Amino acid sequence: MNCRKFLKNLNFFAEGELDESLCRLMEQHVKVCPQCATEWKKTQKLFLFLNSVPKIKAPPYFEAQLNQRIENLQPSIWHWVVDSFSFILNRRFQWVSLSLCVGLISGIVLFFAQDNFRGSITAIPTNGILTVNHESNPQQLADIGYISVEEGSFQFPEIHSDDISKFMDTSKNESNIPTSHGIQPVNIMVVNF
Repeated sequence: MNCRKFLKNLNFFAEGELDESLCRLMEQHVKVCPQCATEWKKTQKLFLFLNSVPKIKAPPYFEAQLNQRIENLQPSIWHWVVDSFSFILNRRFQWVSLSLCVGLISGIVLFFAQDNFRGSITAIPTNGILTVNHESNPQQLADIGYISVEEGSFQFPEIHSDDISKFMDTSKNESNIPTSHGIQPVNIMVVNF
């Protein structure tokens, strides 16, 4: 028997709750190990003191009242949450739980932030400058430094009509402006860099 196992079973040994074979091993270890023998003597003194304390008789029906109180206790919401999600606290599932939480939070942020970082823009090439009409907040695009706002339309001074093909969205064949005027609409995705 080693010291760690002895100390683990010390209280059971003092109360006489161990089987005979384990009791013999504990007694042999006490004879060989002086540190465990010291712990055994301290434990014996403690149990002698606890047994010498006078016992007070409980009031009548104490046990029945105590059991009734325990049965009437309703678990709080906090206990329900802890019990329901106790698997998250398990070391085996911590990385899985962490990655699920990060993915969930990222998904929520991207879902609600997508309108802030891109939008469908109708662009009209006129006089070598690309003027666009955007369906969301023009001031937000102006704040990030990509456009200038003039009377409800946007102007990209750095983009000329020759460069429109770079911004064409070929996945959609939408026409927001009648083509009879000779104006071809261009859908542009605005990304915040």
